[in-house]
Amino acid sequence: MRLLQTMGLMASVLGGVGAYAQAPTPAATPPVRWAQSFEERLPGETPIGWGRRWGDIGDDLLSTSNIQALTGRRALLLDRTVGEKTPMSGVGVRVPDIQRGWAVATINFLVEGAGHDAQFSLLIREISAPNRVVASLGVGDRNVTVTGVGYAGKRTLGRMQAGRWYRVVLMLPTREGGQTQGKAQLFERNDAGAFVPLCENLPLDAVAAPTSGYGVMELVTTAGRANYLLYLDDLAFEQE
Repeated sequence: MRLLQTMGLMASVLGGVGAYAQAPTPAATPPVRWAQSFEERLPGETPIGWGRRWGDIGDDLLSTSNIQALTGRRALLLDRTVGEKTPMSGVGVRVPDIQRGWAVATINFLVEGAGHDAQFSLLIREISAPNRVVASLGVGDRNVTVTGVGYAGKRTLGRMQAGRWYRVVLMLPTREGGQTQGKAQLFERNDAGAFVPLCENLPLDAVAAPTSGYGVMELVTTAGRANYLLYLDDLAFEQE
């Protein structure tokens, strides 16, 4: 009887070990991803999550538009053609923190109107140190540039013209990624609808990982520079 009980106990233990050994491996944490295509709002409504962060927006109009769109039917529109008050201000949206790998920002934009008058920046800011800019995409005098922390280390990616879609891809360091610089590349959408590179994937020596984490994508206007429409579409901030 004791032999049977012992054998039963061993079988139970071995069965438990086998069941434990065959337990499924926990799924890996999915990569962080944020994207916005502006399809959720009706034309004329403020895009989801966007709002004034500082400064006086003046006569600028920030809305969802169905006039231009890269994909889908709608895009974000900043209208600087109405009124006379065109001060400097910042409007933005929250993006997730990315702690490992690369933090990749994809920004698609189109300028209509007086392209030579268009001057604006798209900033990637920290979350707990909001005055610290990790990277800044700048458009001015038809030049497309990128600067790093403290607006240092300017790199010119290429030239733009009104009426065409452009894409900038920023590869940004993370706190656990071990990178010592960032990368940036500019693309232009051709008549066939494909994006073609206008430069190589250029290193950004002045771009460094955030100290407190990523947190904000911010559109900054330049005082007095007006008479243009700026469209943004298919924005993304994701882990790679």
